[in-house]
Amino acid sequence: MKNKLLNSFFLFVALMMSGCIIDDECLDSEIVAKFEEERRGQNDNDSSLDDNNSIVNNNGIKYTFVDLGLPSGTLWCTRNLDATLKEDYGVYLTWKDARNQIPKEMSMPSWEQARELVDYCSWRWTTVNFIYGYSGQGPNGNLIFLPAGGIFLDYSDVLKYEGDMGYFWIDYDTTTEYSQHLSAATILFMQSADVIPKISGATHASKINVRCVKK
Repeated sequence: MKNKLLNSFFLFVALMMSGCIIDDECLDSEIVAKFEEERRGQNDNDSSLDDNNSIVNNNGIKYTFVDLGLPSGTLWCTRNLDATLKEDYGVYLTWKDARNQIPKEMSMPSWEQARELVDYCSWRWTTVNFIYGYSGQGPNGNLIFLPAGGIFLDYSDVLKYEGDMGYFWIDYDTTTEYSQHLSAATILFMQSADVIPKISGATHASKINVRCVKK
């Protein structure tokens, strides 16, 4: 797995340097329509989903989790951490801050859980309420949307690649695998030019979005 992560990290660096152009022709009209229908039925607050799969944190934010029919039974949150809608970016955090701020009832996905999500879902580049991102359809037909919220690289206060690339922390520290001088962790990475999301890497000091899981 070490070699896979190292190769993915170098791919991540290359992608970051190259950038990408959004192509609206890649949007899947059926997926867009299904999200819009789901959005109208749920009034933007996931209220039609089973409350048994919901968590309310100390700030009163309700997080609802969707069963995608994955082999492990992992439930994925329908929204990013601190987001009010499924298409909202939510909070941007460093890897260490993300680990400390996630409500105790849920967690960052493990490497295995992120890999399972990528492998078992069918992916399409699409929009929800004019926000670009990837939709994933699980084996049971349920959907998840991952918005392309971009990244604050290292200690920068400038958001880059919003609407074109999405980044989500994975609970796996790769510092010793890359270099003792490079503090890094794995991420779930996606961009509009890709067919499916990828497992890649980013430095701890970068600030990106968080999508939690519950099992």
